[in-house]
Amino acid sequence: MDNWDVNNWTHKYGEMGSRDKKTGKLNNYIVTQTHKNGVNTFKCSCPATTYRPWLEACKHIKRLKEKLMLP
Repeated sequence: MDNWDVNNWTHKYGEMGSRDKKTGKLNNYIVTQTHKNGVNTFKCSCPATTYRPWLEACKHIKRLKEKLMLP
């Protein structure tokens, strides 16, 4: 536990996406929450922010924030 720091940590969550129209399967995406010195940042593995870089957060990040009750 020498390298553990309360102010800097990363946690990964699995978030379910929408159903694929061709295959009918549900997509799963990884949402990574990084906490550095009191600031939370989120990053999602979905292609939404690649196609629309002006988006602040994709729907997976918004849904995760609702579940975690974060502003």
